This record gives sequence, C-alpha cells and structure tokens, in this order.
Amino acid sequence: MTSTAAALDADLAAILDARLKARAARTAFELFEGADQARIDAIVRAMARAGTDAAEELARLAVDETGYGVFEDKIVKNLYNTRVVADALLSMRTVGVLWVDEGARTTAVGCPVGVVAGIIPVTNPTSTVLFKILASVKAGNAIVCAPHPRAARCCTRAAQVLAQAAERAGAPPGLISCLDQPTLSATRELMTHDAVTMILATGGADMVRACYSAGKPTIAVGAGNVPCFVHRSVPDITEAAVMVVTSKAFDNGTACVAEQAVVIDEPVADAYEAALEAAGCAWVDPSHHPALSALLFTERGGLRPEAVGQSAVELARRAGFSVPPSTRVLGIRLDSVGRHAP
Repeated sequence: MTSTAAALDADLAAILDARLKARAARTAFELFEGADQARIDAIVRAMARAGTDAAEELARLAVDETGYGVFEDKIVKNLYNTRVVADALLSMRTVGVLWVDEGARTTAVGCPVGVVAGIIPVTNPTSTVLFKILASVKAGNAIVCAPHPRAARCCTRAAQVLAQAAERAGAPPGLISCLDQPTLSATRELMTHDAVTMILATGGADMVRACYSAGKPTIAVGAGNVPCFVHRSVPDITEAAVMVVTSKAFDNGTACVAEQAVVIDEPVADAYEAALEAAGCAWVDPSHHPALSALLFTERGGLRPEAVGQSAVELARRAGFSVPPSTRVLGIRLDSVGRHAP
C-alpha cells in the first residue's frame, strides 16, 4: 500500500468512526430523553467525582502529549471544572419547568437539544472535555468530542473516565464518546452529521469558521487577545501587577482569557512597570525583538504552534537570549500597535 493510499484509508476509517459515534450518541439520547432532574444530577455528580479523581492523571497526559502548558496548572484547570463548575451546574434546574412568571403569564421549560458535537482545542484539552461533557449531560444531551489530533489520547481518556462513571450511574452506553482518530475530515463529518443537533466549539479561527458554516446552532470561541488598562486611580499597583503576571503565566499563557497586552496610564507607568518586574516580568531588550517576533509569529501575523504553551525562559532561549530562571513572563515596551508590531 502506498503512503497516499494508507493516508486515504486512515481518513476513511476516521470518517466512519465519526459516523458510528454520532449514530450511537443519537440512540443513547433517545433512551436518555425524558430523564428527570434527579436522574441527570446523579449522573453529573458521579462524573464530577470521577473527573476529580483523575485530575492529575489527565493533566500529565495532556502535558506529555501536547507539549503545552504546566502540569500543576492543568490539574487546577481540571479540578476547577469537576468541582467549581460541577457544583454550579448541580445548583441549576435544566429540564422540565424552570420558572413561572404568573404576572407575565410565562412559563420557561427546559428541553435537551439532542446530540452535541464538542470541538476540543490542543491548548486546554482535558479540562475542556470535562467541561463540555458535564454541561451537555446536565442539560440532558448526548455528546461526541472531537479533539485536536495532537491531543487525541488525553481527550479520549478524559471522555472515557466520565463515560464509565456516567454508565455506572445509569446513563445509556454511547451517551458520551470521543473520536479515536480525529482528523479534519472526521471532525467535519461529525459536525454536519444528521444525528448532531448542536456544536460547542473551542479552537482556532479556521475551526470556528468551519463550525459556523456547518449548518447547526453553534456556540464557539476562538483565540483571545485580551488587553488590560491600568488607570492612574488603581488602588494597589503591586496587586494589579501580580494579578496580570499570574494570569498570563498560568499554564504558560494557554488560556484565551490571559492578558496579552497592558496599556498603562502615564502617571503610574514607571511604578507599574517596576511592579511588573518585581512580579516576574523580564523586559526584553529591543535588540532581541526581531528574533522573538520571528519565533512567535508567522509572516502573516499568525501564532506559530510550536511556540504556544512554552515558558518564558524557554521562549527566550529559543530566541537566542537569556532571562533569569525565575522569569514568569516576557515584557516588551511598545510605542505603537498594529500589524507592524505583533
């Protein structure tokens, strides 16, 4: 078999996997449909416990497979979803009569949508699987996860942990699954399959566009680009600096909500820059800016995947300069913004 034929055969197998899992999820949903809130919550509670128990295992798998982020921070992400998010979900009513407004003669009724396609990013793989499965099942739905190919194993394991817990708690087999051989073709097949009724997508801009073009109701989020403004009225400059550095350094900046830029009000600029440095920011000399920019960005301004999720010290090393071992983030002073200054 030629390499082209082998690749084609693997892609066809991946598409078949997507079709089979979508159909199985639909069958399981039809068995699950009509479950009352108590039954749903018992399953969600069982999944949350199983996810909590597996938080460290899944964090290690994610870091080892993707090469992105920080093991300890990924544990926190996993636990946040199986504890904090799960507790919030369990406090909600999601099926049946949700509330009644007699004055407005309005009754809200919660109904599941069916089968959800959960698109999972490489930057936050296991925590996103945990979140999307918990949220989908809490609303009475089935879900099939489609991970990024470079996060397939850790995502499959995360889905397996929750699926096994759900089935032990009474969920029908097939309600929760994950594509074993995720490819672009397989993910597209899943999103457009007749059995799938909704898409929950987290990923890059191209993937988000593909999701919105699939012809299904879609909730999607792409890469973040968060600016932060520090005004002269800031009550505690040190705290404001620590918060920004901690947020950006967490899991090596893989969270889309992490600050990407800070705009500082001139009267507090010097003091805030000093506070950032004390919090672990190393200011990059202008002579190193071109090398760092070439390491991080393509000629068109896109992020280079191999630079994502790396520590500040490692990025400096790859760009050909050094920073103190305690450095948490790299800082660059800019006097302008735009495509010329990514």
